[in-house]
Amino acid sequence: MDPSELHAKATIAAALIMAHAVEIPSLPKSGPVNVGDQAETRLRELTDYVYEAILHRSPPSAGP
Repeated sequence: MDPSELHAKATIAAALIMAHAVEIPSLPKSGPVNVGDQAETRLRELTDYVYEAILHRSPPSAGP
């Protein structure tokens, strides 16, 4: 991921959180950081979807 894509996705993620489209992902207080969190997964999926829509590409989960 190049710096411009990273910046764009971070901006999209922040906008989704500020618009209350998703909840803020939480980090575990203890234990491994790789623990799956539904909010984190949802944020990543929506961020990728919006990014691809902005670039006028078909999102990975969308059909033809």
